[in-house]
Amino acid sequence: MIESIDGWRVRSMADLRSRLYLLAPGAWVNLRVDRHDTVRTVGLALSPSA
Repeated sequence: MIESIDGWRVRSMADLRSRLYLLAPGAWVNLRVDRHDTVRTVGLALSPSA
């Protein structure tokens, strides 16, 4: 489950999409994810949509 993107709390997939929509292709983001009770921060670059 994605908990936040660049420190902004994500409450739903619609919330995540609206945050990502504001970012440019190639932008670097940090996602805080919780998977099987392990929380990690993952950095990644956004690619252009197809």
